[in-house]
Amino acid sequence: MCLLRWRWITLAILVCAMVGCGSGENLVTVTGKVVDGVAAVVIENYEEGGSCIELEVIPLDDAGEPKADTTSHYVIVAEDSSFVVDGDDGSGIPAGKYKVAVYRRGETNDENNDVWGGKFGPENTPFVIEANGTDEAVIDISKSPAG
Repeated sequence: MCLLRWRWITLAILVCAMVGCGSGENLVTVTGKVVDGVAAVVIENYEEGGSCIELEVIPLDDAGEPKADTTSHYVIVAEDSSFVVDGDDGSGIPAGKYKVAVYRRGETNDENNDVWGGKFGPENTPFVIEANGTDEAVIDISKSPAG
């Protein structure tokens, strides 16, 4: 009987270790695409780190303001206009609301290397997504900036 109890305790400890028992944080992966109306955004001469689209995913608090003491997640949009936000280590980001700034990187005189000149930067972006692990996020740049 005692041996059986130890096996169950050992199994419970292993399961908790594997699934992050007690971490208290629901991590999710956000998938999505960047569109202009109904069409995928296509970048001529696409080059990751060069001519591309970059997203800055900014955690929001319950009041819709950027959370203090948290960091943004940066993602390069793939050539087919799709993106995946899965955190720095690939295990996901905390579930919740995020503001999404969008930058069009390329040759420009803009001090932030943004062809759109901050049109969809953190202060102006109209894009807010709910990171819940189920819905695909669609960033439609045909929307007017908030600012």
